[in-house]
Amino acid sequence: MMFYRNDFFTSHGIDVPTTWAEYRTMTGQVRKADPKARGGVLYTDNPGLLTALAQQAGSQWFDTEKDAWKVSLTDAPSRKVADYWGDLAGQDLVHSLSSLDPFWTSVQQNRTVAYVCASWCAGAQQATVADQKGKWSVAPVPTWDGKPASAMYGGSSFVIPKGARNSAAAAEFIKWITTDPEGMKAWVSTGTSSMFPADPRLVPVTKSAFPTDYFGGQDIYAVGSESYKSIVPGWTWGPVMGTTNTAVVDRLPKVADGGTKLIDVLADAQRATVEDMERRGMKVAP
Repeated sequence: MMFYRNDFFTSHGIDVPTTWAEYRTMTGQVRKADPKARGGVLYTDNPGLLTALAQQAGSQWFDTEKDAWKVSLTDAPSRKVADYWGDLAGQDLVHSLSSLDPFWTSVQQNRTVAYVCASWCAGAQQATVADQKGKWSVAPVPTWDGKPASAMYGGSSFVIPKGARNSAAAAEFIKWITTDPEGMKAWVSTGTSSMFPADPRLVPVTKSAFPTDYFGGQDIYAVGSESYKSIVPGWTWGPVMGTTNTAVVDRLPKVADGGTKLIDVLADAQRATVEDMERRGMKVAP
């Protein structure tokens, strides 16, 4: 989804973009309205957004062919995404920031007034930037042709450490908080988490329990539900995503300063991925 400062957009007459062409126009309008502000972020330490944008564009990074893997991190949709976001970063139309403190600091300081994120950012934002209550809204993520299209961006998991005391009770609690309506209500009612539930039947529960005042009463779960329905199908995760992600992150910081092109980052990640797969004895189709 796209998060944006509705007060900033309204005061400067900026329309909420529905296409990536309009998004680029918006980023230029934001910088013109406030030279310190930007209408987007290309994270330097998180490959998740780039992966999601590639999926949304119709890319298929991984597939299978008989008994072999097919790897294509540089297919046509990914090239389109890489050229677009690499240019935004190179033209200083979006920030290039770490996804942790530097990003949230930029939001707090009014230097980031729009960004693409997942449903979980709603809770993270209102917990981190509480003083901007009522100034933010959520919209569907822009698309290439204006038709609804979304992708998976991250998720959540609960872990019980090895050797933990009361592990059985911990497992029961995890089950309760993720599958029981009362547990889900307890989870999201504080407003610090806005995770979209894996079970669609729990969406009405989270919708009713999550506070809406930060986003001016907007039903962000309605936007999330529409985004969920428009996820581009057919995506397959690769067998060595740790290697893939590390290779992407290793060179992402060099994109903004012109040290490398974003498509070259993906090409390097493909090489590292294939090498690791072959080293592990997997077949990779040419």
